[in-house]
Amino acid sequence: MPGPSDITGALTTQNGAAITNTTAGSGVTVEGTGTLTLQLTSSISGGKVTVNSGGKLNLQDTSTASGVAMSNAGTLNLSGASALNGSGSLTNTGQVNVTSGGGHFQRRDGVQHRATRARSTSQLR
Repeated sequence: MPGPSDITGALTTQNGAAITNTTAGSGVTVEGTGTLTLQLTSSISGGKVTVNSGGKLNLQDTSTASGVAMSNAGTLNLSGASALNGSGSLTNTGQVNVTSGGGHFQRRDGVQHRATRARSTSQLR
């Protein structure tokens, strides 16, 4: 799925499905009525991911978001072994929930951080 894409309903990707934003300006926006769920080995990479107030992004199982500039004003749920990694960033004014061992934030130098609940701005370096 090349970006940009606006998600206003429910969209679930599974089994290695990849959302690849090919430029820094391309991306996915989860609107206030939308939910994007990545399951199993699904991934999103590059560009921007915006979760508007009321929207939800669920990273489950071993799904990943890598090298994205993520802006969250809604809800970001990480569960299983899901991870935010690579050279992206996370700007959060919403809610981040981490359950079942999920929530790995990996910096560019390979250092991993685990979060339990966060409301902040972080750089993944």
